[in-house]
Amino acid sequence: MKKKQPTDVFGDLVLLVDLFAACIETGIFPAHGSPCHRMARHAVNVSGIKPKRKRRRLPPKTDGK
Repeated sequence: MKKKQPTDVFGDLVLLVDLFAACIETGIFPAHGSPCHRMARHAVNVSGIKPKRKRRRLPPKTDGK
């Protein structure tokens, strides 16, 4: 499969934004790991607009006792 250039991905990103807006309106969201989710992750990676920060989990909750 031919590797897409960042400019080629713009149409996919617009489609995904429209899809996610429709998901928000209807309350139905694609599951983590679904084809839609994988396509979105791939499009963001190829587009070059992926955030540079590392994601980290929040520390576990403590009771404060």
